[in-house]
Amino acid sequence: MSMLPWELRFDLVPCGLAVSADYHPVDHRLELTLHNDGGEPVAPGTVEFVAELALPAVSGYAWIHGRHSHSPALIHRFGDPLEAGSADGFHAHLEDGGEHYHSDELVGLYAPARAMPALVIGSLRGDQFFTGFEVELGEDEIELAALRIAVDLEATTVEPGASLALPPLWVADGADVFDLARQYADALGSAMNARVPHQVSAGWRSGQAFGNAVSEQDIAATLAWLRERRLPIEFVQVDDGYQAAVGDWLTPNEHFPAGLTSLATQIREAGYRPGLWLAPLLLHESSNALREYPEVALKDHDGELLYVETWLGRCAVLDCSHPAAQSWLGTVVSVLVHDWGFDYLALDGLAYAAQTSTEATYHNRSFTAARNLRRGLEIIRAAAGERAFLVGAMCPFAPAVGLVDAMRVAGDLVPGDGDSLRSAMGTALQRNFMHLRWWANDPGPLAVGGVAAGEARLLFTAIALTGGMVVSSDKLPALPEERLRLLEALLPPAGVGAAPYDAGTEELPSGWRAAIDEERALVGVLNWTDERAWVHVDEYLAAGELAFDVLQGKMLGQGDVPLEPFDGTLWQVTRTGRGARVVGDAAHVNYGHLYQRPVSGRIQVGNDLDRPRTIAVEARRRVFLVTLQPGERRWFD
Repeated sequence: MSMLPWELRFDLVPCGLAVSADYHPVDHRLELTLHNDGGEPVAPGTVEFVAELALPAVSGYAWIHGRHSHSPALIHRFGDPLEAGSADGFHAHLEDGGEHYHSDELVGLYAPARAMPALVIGSLRGDQFFTGFEVELGEDEIELAALRIAVDLEATTVEPGASLALPPLWVADGADVFDLARQYADALGSAMNARVPHQVSAGWRSGQAFGNAVSEQDIAATLAWLRERRLPIEFVQVDDGYQAAVGDWLTPNEHFPAGLTSLATQIREAGYRPGLWLAPLLLHESSNALREYPEVALKDHDGELLYVETWLGRCAVLDCSHPAAQSWLGTVVSVLVHDWGFDYLALDGLAYAAQTSTEATYHNRSFTAARNLRRGLEIIRAAAGERAFLVGAMCPFAPAVGLVDAMRVAGDLVPGDGDSLRSAMGTALQRNFMHLRWWANDPGPLAVGGVAAGEARLLFTAIALTGGMVVSSDKLPALPEERLRLLEALLPPAGVGAAPYDAGTEELPSGWRAAIDEERALVGVLNWTDERAWVHVDEYLAAGELAFDVLQGKMLGQGDVPLEPFDGTLWQVTRTGRGARVVGDAAHVNYGHLYQRPVSGRIQVGNDLDRPRTIAVEARRRVFLVTLQPGERRWFD
């Protein structure tokens, strides 16, 4: 392994097995294979490889990721104190006074002492075993001491004379961690045949608006408002609250007396795609499904049902290796999609299906945590069909690539809780590298009703910078007009994920930039703190660039921009150019529904919305703020 970037040399920690390694520098692929050269079976559990680094850690950092949406993603600058709670479960003190950081499936390192200071290592397969990475630092984090690879084989046994190929790894160095992460995501997406939609979806879901007390009357009222307002969304999703119990997905409760088939028809006739939430791999302990089909659920090693505590209550977990479970799950999904008409499914709680074979007894003893989840998603995809749109939530990322069309990439936020907002939106932004490489990212709902103005602006700015799905979850008829404008300004979604200006200076970067095209970009600055902050505009603009404040509807001057606690600002940035051109649009972050026809230094601009819009046009070396009425066309010289 001497050809590895950073001159890495990984040695297998003794476990009774031998290892062979093959690194392909062209595609950055490292293949590791275990061999049992002895005469007895070996069940090594977690196998580890360690590379001694002995690098100066000064001004360096580690980019750390959890395995699923509700786990953290953060940048830890070596030597800096951690934000309270930010790395719970991913950081530990070593006995020798050093520090230990854990990352799931990929890790990024930045060490200025190296000629190529950035390094990213990530697993290229997630359908059988989970892979972790351990970063070890010396006392006071002065030295970057070692890097470990840990592959959890769970209860897997390697027989005498047999070999076991581990998940291949992508290993590359360069100048920028985020750029390497995007290259890694491309490689994994190709290896696992990622499903990348042609356009990023937008819609409405009932969860934040009505909770689990949602009724068919609530959905009908929302549909009537949507039809009148003509909001340009694609789907309407019924969240948790329609089912008799978790697991009894085909039995609506008393809030839906007309049944779900009728509701799907109403949604479709209103012009939207019917969507439905479910936690398909969980069965509540009181559900009829578990009582009637106990054989479909996972057992512990004593043969008793294995229960997990969830926000939905105490639940059993589907054993997706069992033929009866496969049949039951396939039937449920087929009825929901093909009989009831819900071809947009939000699949939640999927992480609970990843139960290790050291804790659970699978019907097929070769199954692991990742394989059980993967098999469940394969069954769902086959039953739903290729045209169905599947969204994963609370789901380990790697096993889902190639099977879902979108993925929730951050945890839930609590309205009015700044720390919750920081955690959810900060995590979503740091997972932009996945977006439109593995699926469409779903950063979480744009719920802007009933929160402070600053929080609404931060949420708007962050979701715009993810380029991901835009999903409203407010009671839309009661939403104030100024908050509704925030939603409309993101429809349709821009689709382009931003990168941080400087990943190495903050645990959570505050400045982000996304290129719309060769001449235009979106720039957002977020105040993640509970204190007022000032934004120095010049720090984010290149010489000659013009910036238009989308939320304020005006051009930015040379002064600083104030941000309230937990607040955000979003700018449309345009490079210096010749001729008349649009340099700002308060109606849409990506100039959506704005007609632009440049001709010989002139430009014709038209408003294709059904409401007035304010735009900024540069012409004759001046910038004009102009309000266009619906359908209006105007020439600028």
